[in-house]
Order: sequence, then C-alpha cells, then structure tokens
Amino acid sequence: MNYYTAIDSDIELSKQPVASKNNSVETYARHCATESMMQAGGFIFRTNFYSDDDYEEYRKLYEESYTLYQQKLMSGGYSVYTSINMDLQEKLQAAVDDNLENYTSMKDGIYEMQSAATCIDNTTGNVVAIVGSRTQELEGYTLNRAYQSYRQPGSSIKPIIDYVPYLQKGNTPDTIVADEYIQDGPKNADGTYMGNITLRTAVSLSRNTVAWNILKELTPKVGSSYLLNQGFHKIWMDKDYNAISIGGFTYGVSTEEMAGAYATIANDGKYRRVTCIVAVYDNRGKTVIDTSNREENIYDSESCRMMTDMLKTVVSEGTGRGAAPDDAIVAGKTGTTNSNYDSWFCGYSAYYTLAVWQGYDYPASIPQNATIKIFRKFMDQAHKGLAKKDFAKYNQKGNQEETQTETESETETETQSASETQTETQSVSQTQSVKQTQKGSQSQTQASSQRETGTARDADETVSVNQDNTAGRNNPDADRPAETKSDNLIN
Repeated sequence: MNYYTAIDSDIELSKQPVASKNNSVETYARHCATESMMQAGGFIFRTNFYSDDDYEEYRKLYEESYTLYQQKLMSGGYSVYTSINMDLQEKLQAAVDDNLENYTSMKDGIYEMQSAATCIDNTTGNVVAIVGSRTQELEGYTLNRAYQSYRQPGSSIKPIIDYVPYLQKGNTPDTIVADEYIQDGPKNADGTYMGNITLRTAVSLSRNTVAWNILKELTPKVGSSYLLNQGFHKIWMDKDYNAISIGGFTYGVSTEEMAGAYATIANDGKYRRVTCIVAVYDNRGKTVIDTSNREENIYDSESCRMMTDMLKTVVSEGTGRGAAPDDAIVAGKTGTTNSNYDSWFCGYSAYYTLAVWQGYDYPASIPQNATIKIFRKFMDQAHKGLAKKDFAKYNQKGNQEETQTETESETETETQSASETQTETQSVSQTQSVKQTQKGSQSQTQASSQRETGTARDADETVSVNQDNTAGRNNPDADRPAETKSDNLIN
C-alpha cells in the first residue's frame, strides 16, 4: 500500500479489551509486590519494639523505603507473578456476599456490615484468595480489610498463643486442667465453671479461664513471641498483658495474619511469610524475587498435630459445629468479642487454610454471626473434585517420649528462631503486570488509594476482666494506627 491509497483507506481501530478489576486482589498484590522488592533490596522488617520511640523510628524508615520501592515498581517495567487463583477468589467473594446479603444498611455509601477473609494454599503457603469487603460498585479503590484492618480475635487466638506452646511443654489433649473462678480474671461465655476437665474439652468449649491460666504459666512474653515471629504487626505493645490469652489486644489482628498462623499449624509448625507473590522479574527477564524457599520453624510438628486433633473436636462437638463441609475434613476455632462486636472463624483442611472475620467498621453488635457459614460455603466449593484427605495423626501417649526426643533432634538441625519479618499495611504502587500462576489467571496491577484501620475491643466472648488486666493502653489513636497512609490514585 502506497501513500495515496493509504490516505483514502478507512481505518478501524480495534478496541482494547477492558481489564476486569478485583479490588481486593489488586490492592493486596501491589502491597505484597512492594514489600517483596523492599526485602530484596535489603530492608529488614521488624515486629517487636522496645518503646514507642523505637517503633516510630522504624515506621519512618519503613515508609521511606516503601515509597522508594513502589516508585521503582511503577516505572521499572517489572513483571510480578502471583499465586491468586481467580476461580477460588470468586468463590470466596461469593461466600461473603451471599451470607451477608440481608444486611443492606449503608454509611457514606458503603455497607455497614462487612467481612474479610484470607485463604492460603497449604502446599505453598501462598495466598490464593483474599476478600477485603463485600462487593459494591464504588469509585476507586476501597479499604482492603483482609490485611489493612486490625480487629480483636477473641478465642480464635488461643491455639496459636496459648495451646500449641502449652503442648510443647509436654502436655497432651488428655492433660487435666482446671476451669475455675479467677479473681480479677475472665469469665466463661456461659458464666459457669466445669472444674477439672481435659485440655481437649477446654479447647472444644472455649473455656476462657483455662486459656488465661495457661498463658499466665507460659508468660505473656513467651506466648506473644510466637505471634511476633509469625509477622503479627500490632501486638508488640501488649506482650506484658495476660488478656492477650483470650484475644485482648490494643489494636488486634488481621485475617492475613491469622490465616498465616493457622497455616503454620497445618504445616506441622513451619511458618511461611504470608504473601501472594511467587516471583518478580525485571525488564530483562532476570529474577529479582523468588519466594519459594521461606520456611521457618515456629512450633514442633507433634504439638501441631495434637492441636489439629483438638480443633477437629471443636468442629465436630464444640463451638465450631456447622463449619464442616461435605467434601473435606476440617479443623478450626471460633472467636467472638464482648457485645458481639467481632466474629471470627479460622480453620483449615489438608489443602487450604481460611480465616474469616465479620463485623462493623464502627463497632456495633452483630445481630447474627455468619463466619462459620462463610467458611463452610467456601470450603464446600473449594474442595469439589479433591480427595477427602485427613490430617496426619499425632503419636499416642505411649510413644510420646520417643517422639519428643526425635522432634527435638530434628529441630536442632533446622532453623531455630523465626525471623522478625513482617508486613506493614500500606498503599502499594502500580506494577507493570501481575500474572497469576494458578489456572492461568492474570491481573495487571495498578496504583491505589488505601487506608488502614485498627480498633481496640473487649477481650473475648462475654469476657469480664478487670481493667488493670486488659491488654493495651488508653490510646487515642486506637481507631487509626500511626501507619495509616493514603496514596493518590494513579490512573
């Protein structure tokens, strides 16, 4: 075609396909990509601090590094591969939306009743689905509560801060513990005390007094160290308070953090830093980040298997009845706070770990808890076509001494102390492309405007604790943590 024929030709421009957006996926992928770049660049993440000044100094360093690396991602032509599975993502979003559809009241155009959930693939330790809100048609990017909001976990914290550490001291599900009145301590949800019971019963029926006494024996510093070593961002200020034994924190925890810790139990005590990033390549195809090898020992395997067995009892006979899907064997734990402000269910199968939260952004009593229903619906859908697989069994009492010796020997040869790596919930930059490695799903990341919230809540389900014993301080910023940061939306 020459110039003269070209200028007489009609030219029809093909329309570019409109990329579908998933608010929760995009905001989380950008966040993880930025922090992965920070880590590759030598930034040392911390979770434990000695004072407010120590924390403030770290926060400034974090924000400076975060801004630098999000700009690099935006302009550097990086390709970011994620583990997000869009089929599972849609199923998790539907489970949240369908179970909360009757809550229609809004505040400032946003549903008042909210939920968040994070799902981890137990084989890889990677996030495969994440939901930060109910589905709504809103302008721009909204708060991703799954990793940006911190809420009181209630009894769902007990396995990871109280019970697995207690099992590591040589106790078993058959150990006898005392459920009795504690002066200036918590009460049980039903207001009764059962006397001497097995640890299994205490876990299954969520006896607050038992959890309180166990952490008092372990000490709050020891119990909280397990959380700090698993990337919990906002619990360092509460490490001297026994109320954390039943979920009483100044700020709280996120579903991302809780999913990561429960996945550690499912993975025989090996923690993998929670992320959806599989790999990052620069514009020449060189590998910048590979997250495949990141396991760290937190708990011993035998204690985790005992904990799993007790959490199966929670689902079959205890507070978690109704959570079991038809096509999977699951273990899990409920969590509810005073006045029913927050509802949780955290659990896992051999394949997936899921942490679900429900509540209001501005604290109010939940009329009806839906977290167990959300968990069950998603797990039913996620396990279709998968073999029904049980968990590894723990050794019974006769073999326990031998097993403990073997476990200690193995542990000595492996990494002993989990590093204080963590994520801080902040806005994330635009990456050139995000390619999903499971089922060929793809999503291209863009910049976002985000914020984070944290709220102080009562310790546990109808718990009554003396004010001197509750976690946290009188913090005027309890509903908006110091890390809160908003970035301008970049189109």
